[in-house]
Amino acid sequence: MNFIERHKSKLLILYIVLFILFLVSDPFNIAKIEHAPYLIMFVHVILYFIYSSFINKKRVADLEEYAKKNNFDFYQEPNEEQISLFKEFSSNKTINNKDKFFNLLIPQDNNDARPLISTGHSEFATSNSSEHRYTQVFLYKHNNEIPRFSVQKKNIADIFISYFNERHIESRYSNIYGLDIFKFKDKKFPHNKYYFLTKDPNIENFISNEFIELLETGIKRKKALINIESNGKNLIFYKQWSRHSTESMDYYLNLFNALKESLIK
Repeated sequence: MNFIERHKSKLLILYIVLFILFLVSDPFNIAKIEHAPYLIMFVHVILYFIYSSFINKKRVADLEEYAKKNNFDFYQEPNEEQISLFKEFSSNKTINNKDKFFNLLIPQDNNDARPLISTGHSEFATSNSSEHRYTQVFLYKHNNEIPRFSVQKKNIADIFISYFNERHIESRYSNIYGLDIFKFKDKKFPHNKYYFLTKDPNIENFISNEFIELLETGIKRKKALINIESNGKNLIFYKQWSRHSTESMDYYLNLFNALKESLIK
């Protein structure tokens, strides 16, 4: 499973190349079969469902094993009460527009220093069908008042459009999170890579230099950019459109723990 997750892009390219070579050589004279395109499409649909079923079952098995090794309770289909905290964040408009969290991990020791971990599901219409995206979310309970803010990575489209219409990008993020774009004055926040949103004029007093340095370290090491949101009492961290292998879950747990500790001691 972890091999497939790490190399799925390469495997997809390899499959496409082999499939094209198969069509060109046509060893079974498929071209002579009546309604051959529909037959090929039908076979691909069947293969897709078999592949999806295999991946989902293996994913569940891996998470169950991870839960046992790391003292989590695992719920493949959690109830509404168990996932209610995840639904209190504005990020759900993007990373969970199907309003369904699943594959929930809850720390057995009920220690708020450790996060709840779940996966959100979003669906987007395309020209011919729809595209499904999944995001693994790490939620840290604090339950005390902290400033509302959001740190959102800048994608290629944001950077390109901002050259021509930066206000459009800022307005889009503000509408999603109900917050305003904020520019740091006294601290060197990496505004070239991230948007920072808040309505708190004293936010610079809350955001520590250690927090900023951790973000900068990830950028310098060319790690994937992350997203963060505070809803005023709890925090979530996630890498958008990513479900991590059990190995990479440990990396992100350590990173998110460090970022959280840099804000809330």
